[in-house]
Amino acid sequence: MTREMLDFYSYAQLAKLFHPDEFADLDPEALIKDYFDKYMPIPYEGTWFVKYE
Repeated sequence: MTREMLDFYSYAQLAKLFHPDEFADLDPEALIKDYFDKYMPIPYEGTWFVKYE
């Protein structure tokens, strides 16, 4: 069970961070933009994930 509707985005980002080779074809930004376009009454904008290197 997920905690909220947008958890899928965090899971996708973490999958790419921890297993970049296995999830090379996964594009979290495209996933969340598509989600906002289809289901949200507001446009996608802002920072949703910060990766420290």
